[in-house]
Amino acid sequence: MILKLMLLSLTFIISISCASRDMLEVAFRSYGEGDYDLSIKQFEKLCSSKEPIACFELGKIYSTGLGTDVDKSKAISFYLKGCDLDYQIACEQGAFLNVSNYMNSEIDYINALELFEKACSLDLYSSCYSTGIMYFNGEGVDVNYVKSADYFQLGCAGANSNSCSALGYLFSAGKGVKQDYLSATIFYDKACLLGNRDACFNLVQLYADGYIIIEDKIVVDLYTKTCDWGLSSACNNLGILYTKGKLVKKDVQLAVNLYTIACDGGEVNACLNIAQMYENGADVKVDMYKSEKYYKKGCDMDNAISCSKLASKYLKERAFKVDRDKAYKFYEKACSLGDKDACIVYQDKKQ
Repeated sequence: MILKLMLLSLTFIISISCASRDMLEVAFRSYGEGDYDLSIKQFEKLCSSKEPIACFELGKIYSTGLGTDVDKSKAISFYLKGCDLDYQIACEQGAFLNVSNYMNSEIDYINALELFEKACSLDLYSSCYSTGIMYFNGEGVDVNYVKSADYFQLGCAGANSNSCSALGYLFSAGKGVKQDYLSATIFYDKACLLGNRDACFNLVQLYADGYIIIEDKIVVDLYTKTCDWGLSSACNNLGILYTKGKLVKKDVQLAVNLYTIACDGGEVNACLNIAQMYENGADVKVDMYKSEKYYKKGCDMDNAISCSKLASKYLKERAFKVDRDKAYKFYEKACSLGDKDACIVYQDKKQ
């Protein structure tokens, strides 16, 4: 990893003076060989001579503590020096360090925002996204969706997929911009083409919610792509399509496989779907053991419906093995999760 970082940084050396280049080569080589004292001294000399790469490297060294003690304040000071010399990555890394609770240190949103803004102005488009997020969340500033949208526009213009996706959300929600589902579609689509899985999912959800019309094949392709990328909610939604035979040929076994993947990935609705399939024998053989297993999994993920369903089954002779203590325990949990009907049953038990 050290070698990769060293090689990456060395690519910038060709643009500086011969003397500085020689000193940087010594500094990088010494660092790679474990002679940290010499490396740090060389970087410090270069940084004091206004060589931004050296300032940036010192920031990395003091933030990671490899070759010296971790020192957040020193790391930030060197990142700031690099940033003052218009080294965009130094601005961004300094910003990230300011908003990290590194070793229980204080978070400084205001300085972070200034650094992200400067990095964005230097065409580091990931920092345009970070700036937009800070205005969106009100970190160090008042919430300002208009400014947030402006920075996302800058980031998206620079092909930053997170910025495009965030812009798609603003247009779909009408925050900072006039609500416009066509614009939302355009920006989600751009982000999706740039490899942003959440944008792909949000794009197909606009279809699912009836806001846009797209071809059936595109719907299935988007759900499949985002499921393959590990988005559990997409796997669940794809499972629903195969369960109902909507847009695709009905395939219950594939649906069960997709629900299982989604449930294992933390999508509670998938756990509920598969539990109900095994309970009701909907296109699969009734299996109360599996039904119980997935209701429990959903309940463990704090899904009130799963807890309540599980509780009701423990009171029925023909469902799970009757266990009233278990039943009321799960009613209690369902009640604590906001299920009013479960609260009524639980209160009756207490009385």
